[in-house]
Amino acid sequence: MAHVETKKITKNDQAWEELFAEHNILREVNEKGYYVITAKDIGKYRESRLMTKFDHKANLPKLFKDNRLTILPITRGSYIIASFISRVKKKCFKQC
Repeated sequence: MAHVETKKITKNDQAWEELFAEHNILREVNEKGYYVITAKDIGKYRESRLMTKFDHKANLPKLFKDNRLTILPITRGSYIIASFISRVKKKCFKQC
């Protein structure tokens, strides 16, 4: 019998799933190219510093990986969610 690896859903994954559903984040990103979320909104589900610090892309929550998204701070209390990598690559290919 083949071994099937199952990944446990993390607390961050669960919290982000709820946030994405509540705020329609994927729809907003698809329509506007980004979504701005506050630390206060994130904090309703889990401490924002735990939800927004990722040392490597392998540590990103599943929703971010699956949709090629990342999150960056833009002010002391807000973050932007978008597909920055693809935008940077496109810009670089046009300019480089």
